[in-house]
Amino acid sequence: FLVDIKYYLVGYFKRKKLTDEQLNEWNSVLQNQTKPTTTKAELVMMQRQRAQVVKQVQNMKKSFEPSELEMTKRYAYAVRTFVCCILYCPLMPAISLVGIIGLAVQYWVDKYMLLRWHKRPVEPYAGEQA
Repeated sequence: FLVDIKYYLVGYFKRKKLTDEQLNEWNSVLQNQTKPTTTKAELVMMQRQRAQVVKQVQNMKKSFEPSELEMTKRYAYAVRTFVCCILYCPLMPAISLVGIIGLAVQYWVDKYMLLRWHKRPVEPYAGEQA
């Protein structure tokens, strides 16, 4: 739950409004074929209705879209874990094993989250992460 709070909170209310009836209505509007006997006023009304539905569908797609993984924050957590382990290692040598296990777990969690949960970053983090 706490992994992607923006996805859950912001999109939750929009996703909650989505019903089967609304989906069926959108599909019928988008799949509606123009008949040769329709008047110009009906054609304009259908185009406006179609534009509204397309806009609503785009908003729903945005609500269901996952967010980007903040690699800079994850990198900072890894560095913090490493530095804390180095600082406390003279006091308790076993802490280095805890740190190695912590970094390994963080690596696998980050890998899973990056590949399965979050979307790819729009811009590379090249200089920002360093």
